[in-house]
Amino acid sequence: MTAARPQAPSPAPQRTDDAYKTWLGHTYACARCRNGAAECPEARRLGRAWRAS
Repeated sequence: MTAARPQAPSPAPQRTDDAYKTWLGHTYACARCRNGAAECPEARRLGRAWRAS
């Protein structure tokens, strides 16, 4: 009989997920982002932060 292997702890949520959710929430709530006619500087900043994480 073999001993049961202990399971590894599940990984903690990554910063990438948090940054993505922040960017996504902004683009959902921002009229400028939803319109798509003009580029939103806040969405640009959040998008860069997401890609950098």
